[in-house]
Amino acid sequence: IHYCLSFSTDDGTRRSYERSWNLMTIATLQQNYGFIDWATYMKQVPTVAQKKVQAVDFAVSVMELDQYKKMNQDYAKFDKTLLVNYLFMRLLLQNAQYLPTYASSFEGMPEESFALGRKRRNFRFSTSATLTDTQASCARMANDLMQFANGRVFIDYLYPDDASKKNIRDTAGGLIANVIHSFQGMVDQLDWMQVDTKRKAYDKTAGIIQNIAFPDWIMNNTQLDAYYKDLTFDANSNYYDMWTELTT
Repeated sequence: IHYCLSFSTDDGTRRSYERSWNLMTIATLQQNYGFIDWATYMKQVPTVAQKKVQAVDFAVSVMELDQYKKMNQDYAKFDKTLLVNYLFMRLLLQNAQYLPTYASSFEGMPEESFALGRKRRNFRFSTSATLTDTQASCARMANDLMQFANGRVFIDYLYPDDASKKNIRDTAGGLIANVIHSFQGMVDQLDWMQVDTKRKAYDKTAGIIQNIAFPDWIMNNTQLDAYYKDLTFDANSNYYDMWTELTT
C-alpha cells in the first residue's frame, strides 16, 4: 500500500488533463526513464501495429512525468525481495484457478482483465460449482475471448434469414434515427452556439456508424476466418490448453 500511495497522484491533480500531453519518442523514454526496457515493452504491441510503433519518429504521451521520474530514481533502491514477492503474487493471481487448495484465498484479490471493453465477471471456477455452473462459466469465457465467433453463432440462431435480420435493423434503426434527429433538434435550438460549430455537430451525427444488432463483417465467412486465422486448436487440446492459447 505504501508503494501504491507514493507513486499515485492525487485526484485533484489528475483532473488537470492538460498535464497528460507530453509526447516522447521511445528513445527519449529510454533515456529519461531507463527503469523499463521500452524497446522490449513496445514489442508486445500487436503485430498489426508493429510497423507504426517501431518507427523512429513514433511518439507516445506520458501522463505522469513526476511519478515516472520518481519511480526511475527509486527503482534502483527497491528491496529486491519485495519486488520478487510482488511478481510472484501476480503469478499466483494469474494462475489461481489452477490451485484449488488456495483458490478461495484469492477470491477478493483484483486481477488484470484479459478482455477488451467493460469489466467482465470473475472467470475463476468455484470449488463447489455444479456442472450447470461450470458450463455457464465456460460459455461466458468463450463469449469474452471469442466474442465475434460467438456473435456469429448467436446471429445465425436468432436471425436465421434475411427477413429477420432486416426486421431487427429496421426496428432498432428507427429508434436510433429518432435519437439522432432529436439531438440535431436540440443543437438547432442552442442560440448561443455559432453556426459553424452547429454544422460540425451535425456532421458528426451524420457520420455515426450504426452497427445495429451485429457488425456486418461477422456475417462474411472470409473476413471472420481472416480475423481468427492465427488461432488454431489441436484436436487433443484440453480446456486449459485452449484457455492459454486465447489469453496469451
